[in-house]
Amino acid sequence: MELRVFKPQTFESSQMVAAWPGMALLARMSADYLVRELDAKPFAEIYSKGNSVTVKDGVAEVSSAKNLFYCSSKLIIFSGEEQPTITEDVYKMTDLVMSFAQKCNVRRVYTIAAFPATFDALPSVFAIANNPRLLSELERLSVPLLREGFVTGLNGVLVGVAKERDIDGICLLGQVHSVSVPQPRTVKAVLDVLARILEVHIDTSTLEREAELMEKTVRREVERHRSQRAKKQTQRYIS
Repeated sequence: MELRVFKPQTFESSQMVAAWPGMALLARMSADYLVRELDAKPFAEIYSKGNSVTVKDGVAEVSSAKNLFYCSSKLIIFSGEEQPTITEDVYKMTDLVMSFAQKCNVRRVYTIAAFPATFDALPSVFAIANNPRLLSELERLSVPLLREGFVTGLNGVLVGVAKERDIDGICLLGQVHSVSVPQPRTVKAVLDVLARILEVHIDTSTLEREAELMEKTVRREVERHRSQRAKKQTQRYIS
């Protein structure tokens, strides 16, 4: 792994959102949406070898992963392309990210993770913090806390590593119905909470439209399957 700074920046004090692909791609989708919405520009990257090979014309080569740092007037955003699969590499990555964050005078880091759950209405967003002092802030903003449990992967580990470096850390956990299906409704819920914490405006109307379209498609498929089952049952009775 190697840190490459291609557009040096100076930060007196900053906050950072860091995300890697995880369940339902929630964290990565949230970070990438922030990059587009805040018109953030890349200024550094962590280059690393990937956890797969690419194949072209039958020839395999080790893949590479680009993990980019972006900056806007309000925020630093780190978006990782893939998570390492070896624990040692997980901590190498977090050390690189947090060492660079300290050079950028980051005083607080936010991560995002998915929380598998069954829910009927809108998805809820929970939070954990690496400092008891932050809990009162979250409670004041009406963000419910995850009291017990664990958060796996880099989106969880980074908050713990930040604590070891005396940097405040908060992880937002959005409820998802499925760990493998992207859910823009939850992305919107997470970003709405993040906007309240950061006191910035994040336009999530595009996510609202995407969620409505996806939910409409799901309802249509459910009705289609339900109709097919009813038809088969009717045919069985007739025969």
